[in-house]
Amino acid sequence: MQQEYNIKNCEFLLGSLIDSTSLEARFGGGSFLPQNIDWPSNVEGRKLVLLFSIPMNFIGDVHSEELYLSVFTTYYEGYFLDEVIDNGEDESEVEKYSSTKVLIHKKGDSCRSEADIALKSFSLILGNNISEMDNINEGIWRIGGAPLYLQNAPKIVDDMIFVIQFYTGNLPSEYQDILYLSDAIGYLFIKKDLSGGYFFGQCT
Repeated sequence: MQQEYNIKNCEFLLGSLIDSTSLEARFGGGSFLPQNIDWPSNVEGRKLVLLFSIPMNFIGDVHSEELYLSVFTTYYEGYFLDEVIDNGEDESEVEKYSSTKVLIHKKGDSCRSEADIALKSFSLILGNNISEMDNINEGIWRIGGAPLYLQNAPKIVDDMIFVIQFYTGNLPSEYQDILYLSDAIGYLFIKKDLSGGYFFGQCT
């Protein structure tokens, strides 16, 4: 059953280091994925890395502290650009790789991580409303509104809601290659019924 879900329209910022099991919206750390949901893997069986753990009420009007958004991505030593970058030019890439995963789920009883790499945790902080910004580029890290610099949108997101974008060049230096390139933009869309979504990067 389709739900109405209103996304905030504001910038967000990367804050300070926090505990990897924090209930706050954060980059990195562990996921509150329930035990009955398998940790996502790519087609090679490699466990994906948790990129974001976000209570849904951080990004919109879901009034539940128990509903979480977990965003997973491929990240390892070696070449993985084709697994995380989707410029909307080859739709077969969506079918070829299971290299990112977006799960919206109830908060599990504990925080866990099964990937070989666990990213350090940084808090996410809400910023100014997009409408209050003098310079549109200020909102390159944004929640809601219209995505900036999106090239050919993958067809898979046609019926999804835009939620988040961020620029890898603004991440801590050790994680600026999270989408393989240090000048990529990550985009997150979710399904209208909150049953999942799609995360991908783009570069010019």
